[in-house]
Amino acid sequence: MLKANGRLFTHITNVLAKDKEISDRWRGHTDIADSRHIGNSVEREVVDALQTAVENVYPRLSHRYYKMKAK
Repeated sequence: MLKANGRLFTHITNVLAKDKEISDRWRGHTDIADSRHIGNSVEREVVDALQTAVENVYPRLSHRYYKMKAK
């Protein structure tokens, strides 16, 4: 089913992506996630800080995970 309609699904996805890009441009959003941040009532700086904090902990988390898995 998916393979048979691959071109149609690709076209629909591209139309939706372009529609979002146009809407974001009209609203003056500079980042693709700005509208989502507004919907969630959170500032981009807060999301960026959370992302940075999580990425900084990746090495410790992965080591801790594999250490627990080894037991």
